[in-house]
Amino acid sequence: MSLPFHTTKNFALRQSLKSQALVNTKILNNPMHPLHSQIQAKFHDPTLPSKLVVNFTAGKNVSKKAVVRSHARRRTRVAVIEALRVRGYDREGQPIRGGGRDRAVTGSLTWFPTFECVTADWKVLKEEVREAVEEWLRFRERAGVKAQGQAQGKGKGKGKGKGKGRGQGRGDGRAREPEKKTIE
Repeated sequence: MSLPFHTTKNFALRQSLKSQALVNTKILNNPMHPLHSQIQAKFHDPTLPSKLVVNFTAGKNVSKKAVVRSHARRRTRVAVIEALRVRGYDREGQPIRGGGRDRAVTGSLTWFPTFECVTADWKVLKEEVREAVEEWLRFRERAGVKAQGQAQGKGKGKGKGKGKGRGQGRGDGRAREPEKKTIE
């Protein structure tokens, strides 16, 4: 299990740069379950990599009452959708017309509301969610720039990349093994 990306007293947030559907594997593996076809469609959605997947999970550690857990998820969901809309995205990460965005944002966000989320002041909850969304978008931008920089840096032979030049071994003191070529 991964560490939380952002934590407050009202929620914890985990993120992934890869879009992942959060599904119940017991339902996914049981073809006799009434929700099997819906869960299977969600899990095998071909458009999933181009979407922002936002999941909300409230376990029994929030409350034993399902009504309270649902209320915590619902409040957090509304705050997240509003924070994304302010940034120019819809609930699936697609740019809103006139929102100033030209590209969609992808990945997965899993929100874990706490019991305090149920009784928190609405303005405080919205502000905390907005800060978390802002932090996540900044993280995505840095990760995107980093990935583009690595892709652009390949083949130039400069920098501290792993090349075949003199003195560039494995980094653990052992020499690199020469490449073996086969003759056909």
